[in-house]
Amino acid sequence: PWAGGLIDVDGQLTTSGLGVQLIANAAASGEFSAGRLHSGGGPALDSVRGCFEFASRRGVPRLWFPFLAITRGGREFYGAGAAGLTGEYTLDLFNDAGQYTARGRLDPLSLHIRKTVPGTVK
Repeated sequence: PWAGGLIDVDGQLTTSGLGVQLIANAAASGEFSAGRLHSGGGPALDSVRGCFEFASRRGVPRLWFPFLAITRGGREFYGAGAAGLTGEYTLDLFNDAGQYTARGRLDPLSLHIRKTVPGTVK
C-alpha cells in the first residue's frame, strides 16, 4: 500500500559493492501500475502506470519516468518526468486538450497539474 492505494511493480535491481556502495551503485528499471492514490488533498488519481529508471549519478540518486499514463477525474494525461533527491518531481504531460506541467512530491504524494501556456518557457 502507498498513498491509500496499491502499487504493482515489475522490474530489475542491480548493484555491486559492500556497505554504502550497495546503495551508491544501485540501478533499477521496470514498469508499475497503481490505482486510487490519494494526492495531498486534491482529487485522487484513478490510475497511474508507466516505466521507471533509477540510478545514482555521482552519488546523487535520481528517478526517471520515461513514460507515464495518469487518469485523474476521468481525464487522461500522458508524458514523462523525473524526481530528484528530495522526492520532488516535475512531469511534462499532454492530452487532447493540450500540454501540462505537473509538480509534486512522492512522499507524501502530491500532484499539481497546470496547463502550459503556449509560448512560455518553463
